[in-house]
Amino acid sequence: MTRKEFEDRTGLEVTALEFSKVHDIYMAAGEMDKDTFCSEWKQHGESELIAELWNTAKREHDLGMQKKEECDKLYSERWELVDFLLERAQKFGDEELLIKAIDMVGHADVIRRKLTLEMPLW
Repeated sequence: MTRKEFEDRTGLEVTALEFSKVHDIYMAAGEMDKDTFCSEWKQHGESELIAELWNTAKREHDLGMQKKEECDKLYSERWELVDFLLERAQKFGDEELLIKAIDMVGHADVIRRKLTLEMPLW
């Protein structure tokens, strides 16, 4: 929804900063249509309850994004470790390192990774 659409539907004039908050809440509302959202906003938009619910939802979203970034980093580090194990296993002929890599990601993924890295299969 655009700022003009919001203002036309509600009869309210909002600043760009205020509309940014309204738009974020609208996007978080899910499948709610514009007319219903605007009608509800006219009735409850400035409510302290709505503001607190939004702040809570925003904090939860930010925390979720932080956790996702941490998971992405761990996923990347895991594959770096698997690559390291495979390289060392290949260099020294160490079957235990190969087995550890297989334990970490599974046999099929180790084979795929070795092929990607152009390593010979044992």
